[in-house]
Amino acid sequence: MSLTAVLTDTASIQQYIFSSNKLKTNIGASQIVKSIYDDEHLIKVLNEVGKGINNWQENPDEVPILTNTDIEWEIGYIGGGNALIFFRDNIKAKQFIKNYSKNLLVKYPGLNTSFGIKDDFDINNFIQNIKELHELLHKSKNKYFPKTTLEKFGFTLDCTESNECAELYDNVMGEYISSVLKTKLDAEKIASEDLNNKFKTILNNFAFPKNFEEISPEKEQSYIAVVHIDGNSMGKRFEACESLSDIRKLSKSITEATEKAFKNTLDILINKVISDHSCPK
Repeated sequence: MSLTAVLTDTASIQQYIFSSNKLKTNIGASQIVKSIYDDEHLIKVLNEVGKGINNWQENPDEVPILTNTDIEWEIGYIGGGNALIFFRDNIKAKQFIKNYSKNLLVKYPGLNTSFGIKDDFDINNFIQNIKELHELLHKSKNKYFPKTTLEKFGFTLDCTESNECAELYDNVMGEYISSVLKTKLDAEKIASEDLNNKFKTILNNFAFPKNFEEISPEKEQSYIAVVHIDGNSMGKRFEACESLSDIRKLSKSITEATEKAFKNTLDILINKVISDHSCPK
């Protein structure tokens, strides 16, 4: 059975996250990029299209949409800033793209997403079909350049941090800021709470900083280490997958490995700080 497949991509992630040199803003932007494929956004919009299923992690070998005619959509996989979604027909797929794009535009100005759509996607010939879908996504990214922020004019105030049009007044900062910055600052609160709760057993009395000044004391010369938890040639590993099931399993294993590596890194750093400075545990 052939399906309509949609591949979404979050474009220019690094530029979006590091458009500011403020740590709090970077954290918030990272949280937004992470959250756009969760239940509140992606699944919520998909549910507006019709009944679907999102159990690709629990049952990577099963594709229920192929046999259950009540299912309108199914998550293929989510990972690496991408989401693959299968639809029963082209109309539902286009409806999703329209609604999802609008949802992100309203909630997260400045975030750019792209879509590739392919009819007659044959899961039994997955390698060839996913390759063609990636090519369609690439063409879409090179063809459409959506404007996701308000235009700036000579008489408008610039946001000092985002360099976008400052259209909102922030009571905490005491100045006008852009909606782009506002959404990132709001997301930072969620990210910080989630991080501290998730790793509280490792953190003990420590907490994740929100400002670079909390890492480097004032008037003290110091260095900041940036640790990238990444793997070499990850793209080639995904390209080597021969089926949807293989990609699902690889995506899940990478998420688990990354979280494990992060926990181990935290544990080593905290023990090092305690050892060097005799901090109470």
